[in-house]
Amino acid sequence: MSGIISSRPVGVDVGLDLAPETFDLIRQLQFLDDHCVRNVSLDFSDAVAALYKRLRQEGKT
Repeated sequence: MSGIISSRPVGVDVGLDLAPETFDLIRQLQFLDDHCVRNVSLDFSDAVAALYKRLRQEGKT
């Protein structure tokens, strides 16, 4: 996961909270599992990208 975040353009994920109280690590694992089950034709990196998008949304609430 860190490889994906480190390859993002500078500034895109500034301030991204990787472990917000509203979306703890267990829920993140469940999100990744659910995403992979629903999108078997995609790679794990696609699930991680979706997780980061979700985490950015969590930071806005």
